[in-house]
Amino acid sequence: MRTYATIYTQVLNPGNLPIILQQCEVMVMGADVTHPAPDQMGNKPSIAAVVASTEPAACEMSQYGCQVRLQMGKGGRIMEAIQDMQEIVTALLKNFYKCALLSIDVYAY
Repeated sequence: MRTYATIYTQVLNPGNLPIILQQCEVMVMGADVTHPAPDQMGNKPSIAAVVASTEPAACEMSQYGCQVRLQMGKGGRIMEAIQDMQEIVTALLKNFYKCALLSIDVYAY
């Protein structure tokens, strides 16, 4: 039995981008937290993931870096806020600058 994967690629037309995205390096980020089943709350951790583009040109974004963390809420409660977000964003920014060959100082607040 063979398994086939289909890769869909969408390319943005640079002329359709807002001016700010045409003139500046841009990193697009996304984040989500998924939780265990209700009967497993408190026994199993939630999974937090953050992805960020690694290419600075908005019309060429096709590669992404990822940081994944396990996190437990206090008292078995779920936690929507991502723990260690500053550390995660700093790592993704450093990866972006390395991949984009940009020499910009990284500051995380």
